[in-house]
Amino acid sequence: MKIADSHIHFWDPNHLRYDWLDEVPAIKRPFLPQHLTDQTEPFQLEKIVFVQAGGTDPNNAFAEVEWV
Repeated sequence: MKIADSHIHFWDPNHLRYDWLDEVPAIKRPFLPQHLTDQTEPFQLEKIVFVQAGGTDPNNAFAEVEWV
């Protein structure tokens, strides 16, 4: 089955700082497109809509968009 995920976040704390990840240590690691494959079986992820993950510094919003 092909699906479109209409609300997805990606982050990489090695690239940008996300203070909120300090409160959720279980997910304080990179979460990138290649990490989706194990979670979408048996579905075929066809399209995504990226939603900003919200770095600490609002001035980094453009840096996050450029990174994605």
